[in-house]
Amino acid sequence: MHNPTNMAISFVLLIAVVGAAFSYVSGNPVEFVEPWLGIKGTIIDADLVDQLDLAQNEGFVITCVEQNSPAQNKGLRARDIITEVDSIKVISLNDIAGVLEQKQVGDSVRFTIVRGTEQPTTEELTFVDKLDTTTCPP
Repeated sequence: MHNPTNMAISFVLLIAVVGAAFSYVSGNPVEFVEPWLGIKGTIIDADLVDQLDLAQNEGFVITCVEQNSPAQNKGLRARDIITEVDSIKVISLNDIAGVLEQKQVGDSVRFTIVRGTEQPTTEELTFVDKLDTTTCPP
């Protein structure tokens, strides 16, 4: 039989299990770590190709690279285009998000990058704990 107390405890445990930001569960602090590379960008579409005069018509164009981030440390720059993530071609946001959301701090990811008309290069970046400060606009 369900009583209000048991239902409340079950609800709190369920919320904690699915990742809500509770600061305490069973009296112990819980720390949520967000894996981070320090890039912001968008999927390329026809309008963006024209606006930015891009050489690629598919991929994820980087619009900002955070200071002191793994991306900056590897030399990534705004207007670089990520065409593959861990050997998966990037056509939609789901392609890149599907790979990145499975990563944790300390995991690596391999990007194929196109910069302007240069030949594609491959960069391996390692996820770190997200910094508290950001340099890219929201």
